[in-house]
Amino acid sequence: MLKPAPLACFGVAAIFLGYAAFQYAGVSAGLAGQPVAAPAVAVGPLQDRPAPAPGPTRPRPGKKPLRETDDWPDGRFIAEMDDLLDTVHDPASFERVKPKLLAVVRQQVAQHAAFAASDPAGA
Repeated sequence: MLKPAPLACFGVAAIFLGYAAFQYAGVSAGLAGQPVAAPAVAVGPLQDRPAPAPGPTRPRPGKKPLRETDDWPDGRFIAEMDDLLDTVHDPASFERVKPKLLAVVRQQVAQHAAFAASDPAGA
């Protein structure tokens, strides 16, 4: 029943050996001072690609909306921060969103401070 197992093991070992041989050829050529061929890439460098056009934020497919209930206000905070950070693509867009981010964080800190002041246990 286990007669094909050694054949499979030798097959996997041959794949690893072939992969290592290709890597060794590139390293040895580099050490010898010969030019090393660049690996093939599927896409060009990031600088050659056009920048994505900023658009309205949409929920990603499969992303469940967070519950908006009074028993978990941190969920709304996380959702607002996520929506705002989804619009950041470069330093200029971050500078546009930065005041909104700070306002949301300050509002959350104020809510937590009010809760801590009203909590008799001193949470």
